[in-house]
Amino acid sequence: MATLALLRSRVSKKIGLDETAAGAEEVLLDSWLNEAVEQVLLRSRCFVKKATITLTKDVNEYELDTVLSGGTLSVLKLINSDSVPLERVSPEEMADLRRSTASGTQAWKYALDGANLLMIWPTPTAAGTLTVYHVPRPTAMTTGANDPSTATYGGIPAEFHKLLEFYGLWQAADFDDDASSQVGTLYRAAFDRGLAEMRRALRQRGGRKLGPARLVSSKRRWLASDPSQTVPFD
Repeated sequence: MATLALLRSRVSKKIGLDETAAGAEEVLLDSWLNEAVEQVLLRSRCFVKKATITLTKDVNEYELDTVLSGGTLSVLKLINSDSVPLERVSPEEMADLRRSTASGTQAWKYALDGANLLMIWPTPTAAGTLTVYHVPRPTAMTTGANDPSTATYGGIPAEFHKLLEFYGLWQAADFDDDASSQVGTLYRAAFDRGLAEMRRALRQRGGRKLGPARLVSSKRRWLASDPSQTVPFD
């Protein structure tokens, strides 16, 4: 587990920034580490929550920060009351549907316009709900004891907290023109590698995926090293 205070200390010591409480560089360190939490969440989807959106009759657009408590970084999937996933379309396709398609008979679809606007089709003819799986927006860490492994501050498993440090080092080294890390380039590479490893580890938590079935030929060939023996064709 790495708290904000520990992450802040590790980054500042390696780059040589000032850790004075509430000083200008500590404020920067905290902003980079909070940004690190959001970037890891967005790029790994390591913390996903299920929520519901209450639909209002004749309303087909919703502000995500309003209908999802605390807001969201990324919407992954929407499911209607019949347990059918909504198909995602572009805002332009959504506009075309609204202009040309009769409501009430079409499969449910949704679009996201910008970072905030959820658009759905068909327009609800009665109150209802949608189930949404999403990456929630974390509360920014502000005190040293704040822990990014808790749901409030990100829900990032402790074994991946090193990535937050790499991201903070990348930003701090760029800020400080740190030559030893090629102005942050080496820390950025470490962050990207760590993210790739993190995504693999998260996939494996669901168990290993079986490979495709391989057909074995019944035909055989002579073994070159011993003509008296045969083996199956590869």
